[in-house]
Amino acid sequence: MKPTISIITPTFNFERYIDKCIESVQRQTFSNWEMIIVDDGSSDNTVKVVKKYLSLDPRIKLITHKKNWGVKQLKKTYNQALLKSKGKYIAILEGDDFWPEYKLDKQVKDFDNNKVVLSFGDSVFTDGSGRGFDILTYNQDREKLSNNPISSILYLFTDLNFYLSPVTVLIRKSALSHIGGFKNSSDYYFVDFPTWLHLSLEGTFVYKKDILGFYRRHEKSSWLDFAKQTRAMTRQEMQTTLLYFLSKKRIKFKRKYTYNNFQNIIKTQKKIISKKYQNRELSFLLHNMAYGKDKSVIKHVFVIFSQKNITNKIKFISFLALLIIPLRKWIMSILFLIKLNFYRYNQFKNAPNSING
Repeated sequence: MKPTISIITPTFNFERYIDKCIESVQRQTFSNWEMIIVDDGSSDNTVKVVKKYLSLDPRIKLITHKKNWGVKQLKKTYNQALLKSKGKYIAILEGDDFWPEYKLDKQVKDFDNNKVVLSFGDSVFTDGSGRGFDILTYNQDREKLSNNPISSILYLFTDLNFYLSPVTVLIRKSALSHIGGFKNSSDYYFVDFPTWLHLSLEGTFVYKKDILGFYRRHEKSSWLDFAKQTRAMTRQEMQTTLLYFLSKKRIKFKRKYTYNNFQNIIKTQKKIISKKYQNRELSFLLHNMAYGKDKSVIKHVFVIFSQKNITNKIKFISFLALLIIPLRKWIMSILFLIKLNFYRYNQFKNAPNSING
């Protein structure tokens, strides 16, 4: 019997995390899946750990690269797995992330509606040890979140701070194949944002007000490495990708969507990019606090204080961060528990929890 869902799992030097990743899939209450792990030339024991599971669970497959293809070849890596996939639906689970056991079960039902091409939900940011520290949720207009009418979610994407967390996404494979597989751009190497843009023209989305994935942030994160090389935390690269897409596809938009009003879009985005640039070091400081890298926190505090054109507010926050290093884990755990309980209260209050396209 063919699997209903194919899970694409790229890995690179994730021997510390791949166990929990695989086991979170094996614990899914929906069991008709295949997991295609693509190891990008790891130099640690990632492949050895994966092979331990291959002999025990035939649903798990492994593709290995003799050499590291790197972030610039992520599109090629994802599409390599896509070509091997046999499922009707495609899920993304990177080798350092993990899922709650109900994830696939809750989402696969969304595709009973033939118009739906993508389902997504909320996610928890965790540190390297898997400890939660923040929740990504969505409070935007419900029709736009469900991409109804088709392409309306593009309005949300023009806010460069809006994105869909890949760890929560489930995609109709036929729609993904219709756009030519996973996408990226010459400026933005990751496949998530460009692929969502193209899929927004293929059908409606479903947003589920539920935690559907755990996104691990750690010092070996490929996104963080890329962000450090950019001026404004990847926002300029996202802007270039988005504006090129809108320019290329504008003939498909109805007049009422007004996405081709580039001047208004660019004006708003310039403010977002400028703010991201101003807060760049503070962002890295907060990231490193989450990762538990105290030496990096201290380094970024000194960088912030050495900058001339920076507000006293940012300096105060960075100085405060320096003071709370000894209590960091305790404070972050308390704050996360407050956020989680508030999230669950709102989730209960606003049931039912799906926004269908």
